[in-house]
Amino acid sequence: MQIIMKKKWIILALILCILGLCVLINLEGDSWMFLTKNLIDENDDKLELVAVRTYGNIVKSRTDGLNCMGILQGNKTAIDIADKIVKTTNADLGNIEETDFNSMVLNMTKDCKAYKDVLYSNSYSHMDEIQFPIAYALKIHRSVLQFEKLFRQVYARQNIYCIYIDMNSPESFHNAVKSVVRCFDNVFIASNLEHVVYASITHVRSDLQCMKQLVNSTVDWKYYLNVVGQEYPLKTNREIVHILRRLNGKSSIESYPHTNVWRFASKFKLNDKGDALIPTSEKKDPFYLKWEMYKGSAYGVFARSFVNYILNDKEAGEFIDWLNDTSAPEETVWSTLIRHHSGPGRLNVTVRHNQNHQLSRAVIWAWDPQKCHGKFVRTVCVYGIQDFSWLASQPNIFANKIDAFQDSAIMECLDEWLKLKNEHSDPVLTLNWHYLNNLPQVSGKQ
Repeated sequence: MQIIMKKKWIILALILCILGLCVLINLEGDSWMFLTKNLIDENDDKLELVAVRTYGNIVKSRTDGLNCMGILQGNKTAIDIADKIVKTTNADLGNIEETDFNSMVLNMTKDCKAYKDVLYSNSYSHMDEIQFPIAYALKIHRSVLQFEKLFRQVYARQNIYCIYIDMNSPESFHNAVKSVVRCFDNVFIASNLEHVVYASITHVRSDLQCMKQLVNSTVDWKYYLNVVGQEYPLKTNREIVHILRRLNGKSSIESYPHTNVWRFASKFKLNDKGDALIPTSEKKDPFYLKWEMYKGSAYGVFARSFVNYILNDKEAGEFIDWLNDTSAPEETVWSTLIRHHSGPGRLNVTVRHNQNHQLSRAVIWAWDPQKCHGKFVRTVCVYGIQDFSWLASQPNIFANKIDAFQDSAIMECLDEWLKLKNEHSDPVLTLNWHYLNNLPQVSGKQ
């Protein structure tokens, strides 16, 4: 049993390195050591203190054997090797409990200085980034490993981050996330956390909670970006800043006429367990202002002026209250409010995914012509490594969706690609300005 447990923890350590959550240093022969002892409890002999022995020839670096630039160019050999790496990693991941990952992250963040020195040492910002802080809401419910990688990729010292943790998540997950958050002055856990229920008003309330706390912060942020744990950036922070500057104070919210009137024709309520939304036979009165309803993504690019309108406008507040007993209000609320927003940044044009106007997200739906090389979950593509080349070509800010437990290689390649852009590219040269300049939310033309 002791040998089995030791091997289990060694596999866990190796997976963490593959996912980029540790760094290994070669000591001698096939003996390897973690760069920081804080990744493991020094009193824990499950990993022989800090040395991982006899397995050094399996993982020499977190991208060993993964040719991301070859995959980007469609090299078949590189893709085949990546597929094998994914299968091996997934098999190992299946043998590890989520609580083990939570424990590892708790240990990894015991010494905040060491943790940040190792994993955040490259978080340099240019002056144009420093002068344009961004507010983030990261909404998460599982996989502390993927959260940590996502957070590391979007982190910048001048930005501010609200972390909203689903109360349905286990306590060990909450504790692991909190251990990361406590290491940063510009990151906080949202107050008034709720049990998030699919297609219910709880999704909207999670955004509202983060918006309120971010507005009340001392950071003079310019835009609010809401992101879920199974998304990943396609742009560096500097590229995102240039994109947001091009919006010139306008929001980018998907918005088109709502045809699913059943979502608000009758009232919905939670079932007896409180974990699912169900329809009732009670008819719902239209919103008293007789607004036309619009539909769109729950996620977008929110100018600060639009956030202020959402939080402070009387009619906006009444509309949000009216949505309480509707289905999927998160797909109605922002897309409708942006049409009736009377302040700066109002959007009165149709913006929709199938016209390639959805700046915030690169997403493949089951009915889209673009092939998904991963698998569909609730009609949304969860990307595979063969989608990397397509994602790298997209002008959007984030990819939706990515799951490290389905395909860790695509996250590794996105990390490598973003690192190369950060170190060697200027956003003026890398961004698709023709796409940005012709967006209806930029040009004002349909």
